[in-house]
Amino acid sequence: MRNNRIIAGIIAFIGTFAVSVGLVWLLFGFPVKPTYSYSSHNCHQQHTNAIDSFLQRDINNGRDRDIRSFEDYSEKSYSIADHADSVAEYVEESGSMDVTGFPRDFQIAWNKHMDAWQNYSEFLNAKKSSSKRLTKEDFQSFDERYTDEINETWYEVLRIGRNYGA
Repeated sequence: MRNNRIIAGIIAFIGTFAVSVGLVWLLFGFPVKPTYSYSSHNCHQQHTNAIDSFLQRDINNGRDRDIRSFEDYSEKSYSIADHADSVAEYVEESGSMDVTGFPRDFQIAWNKHMDAWQNYSEFLNAKKSSSKRLTKEDFQSFDERYTDEINETWYEVLRIGRNYGA
């Protein structure tokens, strides 16, 4: 019963994240035509291509994370430890992506987004090694807080990326 609650919470998180990415694509569309605010077209185009590539790499890391998290999932078995490990691996992969060549506002937004993921990873690691069991409601409450922060920071990354034509 408790495993079902944890599974439901994690599935709700992944579903929310997937829906939010889908909504961004529907509302903003990809690729977005760049709005030229720079005096140099080449500089702007360089940022556009680099940010596009960067975001696509992160999205691919996220897909890999989801595959790892639910690789051995069945109705009767689920491992929060596997999910925690998968999120930690995602944080390491995407968190190590170099943003130094990007505009400062994009760097700041990205770092906040990765901080949100790091916080979620630490939460999951604490829960996998804790002997104290959480109720479904408690887990969902904690999980929702982290999910909201991750989604909020992701939207900000996308908004700023879009300002650069990505």
